[in-house]
Amino acid sequence: MLLKGAEIARYLARPDPTRPALLIHGQDAMRVALKRADAVAALTGPDAAFGQGLRLGAEQAVADLNRAGGVDGQRLVLVVADDGGEGKQGLAVARRFAAERVGLVVGPFNAGVAGLAMPVYEEAGIVAVTPGTGSAALTAKGLWNVFRTVPNEAEQGRLAGAYLLGRHGGQRIGLVH
Repeated sequence: MLLKGAEIARYLARPDPTRPALLIHGQDAMRVALKRADAVAALTGPDAAFGQGLRLGAEQAVADLNRAGGVDGQRLVLVVADDGGEGKQGLAVARRFAAERVGLVVGPFNAGVAGLAMPVYEEAGIVAVTPGTGSAALTAKGLWNVFRTVPNEAEQGRLAGAYLLGRHGGQRIGLVH
């Protein structure tokens, strides 16, 4: 299932006994946890353009949910943290969110930061949705709490190849990276 924007919070907030077993905290714990949504992104550094987009998307998702009545009638609060796209800073953010006992984090965007932060989130019982990390190693770890909204790099390559073959089959093409 691919969820985008506000769909993520709606999915997590909706009481549903058929929800996949990956969300093992139970419906009441998840509803309580969703009084606050956190986003972590590189708001500074080389990935700042992506991080600012993530921040704007998270702000819009929370605004949409609050305009529709919030979660269980309660308004959500969004807390945004800057990991700078750097592992040490991202790990500090993950530890801070774990200490604050947040329930949901959208981010990080950077694969290196995600690799360090996700085990902290798992141990703290935090559901983490990464909107841009395609690292196969991230989900290969089998962490119960990690959701990715993009396919892994191997799948991205296969899909791009199939698209190019279907669109330009028999033609010479060049790729610039």
